[in-house]
Amino acid sequence: MKVNPQVTLTLSTLLLILLLLPGCGGDESVNPLVTETSADNEKEVPPTVQERSPIPEPEVPEPEPPLIDRGPCAVGMTLKPGEKCTYVANGVEVVFSVKQNGTACREGGPVFQEVLGVEVRIENLNICRDNDIERDESFNSNFSASKNPDGSWTIEKVP
Repeated sequence: MKVNPQVTLTLSTLLLILLLLPGCGGDESVNPLVTETSADNEKEVPPTVQERSPIPEPEVPEPEPPLIDRGPCAVGMTLKPGEKCTYVANGVEVVFSVKQNGTACREGGPVFQEVLGVEVRIENLNICRDNDIERDESFNSNFSASKNPDGSWTIEKVP
């Protein structure tokens, strides 16, 4: 192998180097050498190997603790983070819940919604938001709730 401004490798030499490098299938204790050739001299030098950083594992968020079920939603009911209640909208049971971060979610199904002029059946619709719910368009109901400064939510209307 020649290491100069022009590098020439044969496939077998390259495979041998890769096998001998730590972590590439060879013996970890082997330290391969590359021969540098020039018109004046020939000497052995260790190869320049750039280590790859391991790919970090994606962070998995902590699962939220189970929600405390407060039963049927009612006008005036205030849910704190970690609590839920249920209501029925057009024959679909909907769970209204408040996550630990104060976000309110509505989940239920099946729901039929029109998308580009086509009615689509959604088995389980889950919609979360941080601001007041004035009308529940997603479940086609008059459910409404408002967010309080402490992260809790107060229900104002139920279908």
